[in-house]
Amino acid sequence: MTEKIDWIVNAKVAGGPDVKAGDSLIVEAYDKIDVSVPKNGNIDVDLQPGALSQVYFLLISASDKSMYSNLTYKPLNGDSIKLDAPLILIGNGAISLLTSANKINFANASTTDDADLSILIGRKAVVPP
Repeated sequence: MTEKIDWIVNAKVAGGPDVKAGDSLIVEAYDKIDVSVPKNGNIDVDLQPGALSQVYFLLISASDKSMYSNLTYKPLNGDSIKLDAPLILIGNGAISLLTSANKINFANASTTDDADLSILIGRKAVVPP
């Protein structure tokens, strides 16, 4: 059985262009993860069991947009990257920017607030023999 993820992005420039992109993505499985990154701390999040090539969609979003100034993420064996806005990667090409889709470390530099994140992953579930 397959699942369908519908996505749309709409970027508008005041007095300028309105650029839209959207599509439906058919995946074999999806994972929805909600985590809280502790204030002045970090956590490792196990995203999915398969290889990076099995992932077709990744969305990481903070519930409070003011927290983005405090957040970084680091894919397994990768470099730390500022998470200064929602992250949306669609397709194998975009996903390949990560070094791993299995585990990501999230760090929160805020000394006063935890950061609540939602993560949505669309992927293949069956690996051919």
